[in-house]
Amino acid sequence: MLHARTTRHKLMNMERAQASIEFLVLVAFFMIFLIPLALTMLDLSSEKGDESSLAQAYQLGRRLADNADEIYLQGDGATTVENMLFPSKVSDFQLVNYVDADGQSRGEITITVETRNGPSDIVFLTLGPLDYGTSPLINYLGAGTKPVRITNTGGQVVIEYGG
Repeated sequence: MLHARTTRHKLMNMERAQASIEFLVLVAFFMIFLIPLALTMLDLSSEKGDESSLAQAYQLGRRLADNADEIYLQGDGATTVENMLFPSKVSDFQLVNYVDADGQSRGEITITVETRNGPSDIVFLTLGPLDYGTSPLINYLGAGTKPVRITNTGGQVVIEYGG
């Protein structure tokens, strides 16, 4: 009787061990398929985040350049304050003046966005020369909506923080 009990007990332990091994094999197969899928999803998510930041930076630059051109054409003393969305990945903002082939002074707005492939510059040209003013936007970078003041001061367009 004792021998039958230990044999039955050994058989039950072997069945439990086999079930545990089958469960571990099943979990391993799921992990083999889920880990590459999760990595792919993370990669796509990062790529979409970069695309979104670049699109927002392009929209910001386009609005700045369009408003700067409008204020430049309106003449000395023209001004506007607009709320503009700044994406989180903007790392630099530059205003550069240059003289074109016709001898006209022009401006260039450069917005630098940090992406997973490194920094990307988005450049916009304006009709008139640009200046940072007393409250440069570079000091107020970061995600969110911010007021931007654009003013024509004697033929030069000042783009600055408007808060």
